[in-house]
Amino acid sequence: STVLPDSAIVEFLNGRVAEARGDHQTAARHLGEASRLDPDLPGIWSALGQSLAKSGDSKGASEALAEAVRRGQGGAAAAYNMGVVLSQKNKFREAIPYLEDAIEADPENRDAYRALGAAYRKEKRYDEAARTYQSILDRFGPDSKDLYQLAFCEAKNGKHSNAAAHYEMVTAMQPDNVNAFYALGNAQSKIGEYDRACAAYQSALELRPDFHGASFGWALALQKQGDFEAAIDRYELTLEIKETYSSYVNLAICYKNLGDEESSDEYYALANEVKKKGR
Repeated sequence: STVLPDSAIVEFLNGRVAEARGDHQTAARHLGEASRLDPDLPGIWSALGQSLAKSGDSKGASEALAEAVRRGQGGAAAAYNMGVVLSQKNKFREAIPYLEDAIEADPENRDAYRALGAAYRKEKRYDEAARTYQSILDRFGPDSKDLYQLAFCEAKNGKHSNAAAHYEMVTAMQPDNVNAFYALGNAQSKIGEYDRACAAYQSALELRPDFHGASFGWALALQKQGDFEAAIDRYELTLEIKETYSSYVNLAICYKNLGDEESSDEYYALANEVKKKGR
């Protein structure tokens, strides 16, 4: 049978109506038919890729969006959606060039910057990730999520002073962010600001009393300060949350520094028992 000239347009419009209703599978079916009838229909490949992605067909979405990029259809949106689909498939290395193109074509797409930062982070390219998150903050203004990610990347790069400053900004913006207080404590401990680290760990524990990592970090900061008696008290409380080899060993070290060899030997023995149990 003869295909009417406007058949592809009708299928395209039916697809957009289904998309507006949230029926992504029906939308993808209509748009797929439109692409078959007229592969050169403006915007068809980008629209099809987005519908396929929303319907859960990441392989089909990837192919359609790649076709959109190849044909120059959809511009920044097609490149962005292609990058997102690839990221969802954990293909971060392949996603990065598309997301970079999306930002170059549309520098105001904040989501594209965030997706690019996340892809760099997943690839352990922390310098580039940090620069991306800094670009977001410079262009769009302060945001606790972007500050947190920037601080995370800085910490991974060993820039603990910068990380501490940015984590502190996050805690000021989100005083209930337990992970930010914990990360702040870690960063401050790394640069020898043990009093401030202890305060950050304490804040984390006030928000989540069973936060083992924060309790251990607090004890370790006290130990590094040379306040062995306070460290012993904190390690004992840490063991109430969870028994670990590290807590027992550090208790033994603290007692040894206080000249209590008997208690030190006792905790070394307990550490070895825990190690045998694989904890």
